[in-house]
Amino acid sequence: MDSGRKSPLLLQREVQLCAYNRFFLESTVMAEYAQLLTHPVPGVYVLPSDDSPLIWYGLMFVRTGMYQGAVFKFTLSIPMNYPDGGCPAFDFQAGVFHPLVHAETGELDTKKEFQRWRRDVNHLRNLFLYARNIFYSIDTAHTLNGEAARLYAGGHATCTGNLVCSQLHQRSRQVQGQGAREHHQLPASGLEP
Repeated sequence: MDSGRKSPLLLQREVQLCAYNRFFLESTVMAEYAQLLTHPVPGVYVLPSDDSPLIWYGLMFVRTGMYQGAVFKFTLSIPMNYPDGGCPAFDFQAGVFHPLVHAETGELDTKKEFQRWRRDVNHLRNLFLYARNIFYSIDTAHTLNGEAARLYAGGHATCTGNLVCSQLHQRSRQVQGQGAREHHQLPASGLEP
């Protein structure tokens, strides 16, 4: 007769498995961070949150091209089933006017590069390289921001004005320090690319 209750032995085993999975997840994520320290992505700086190793805060400096001089803040959210789950969420924090960045949420279109996240092939460093490279090689097919794609495809002159406005808006938000900032979130004021 099944009363619907789990035996204490089964509960203890589930707790141990959960603790192991959490340990495996955190050690996997910290190994990815160590890889970034030994093989940094030029112009990208990240720190894990002090609240969770699954949330990282970062700054991206764009050094050449149409976005030259821009400094963008972003948040990386790593899923609980990493590295077996989907691609981590990469969100710019404000005002990035780009065909592959959602105009309202700041979400980067990672599906374009990582249709399926593969644990033995994909690493967080690959995601940071992709995020940085979207500012150097602009693709207007399958976009999250149709307006930015149309402006860019229609001519760089029209789009450049909006990109400059986007950069100025982003920099002013960073310098003013609007919004709450976590202890380990990287400050952007006064920094040059």
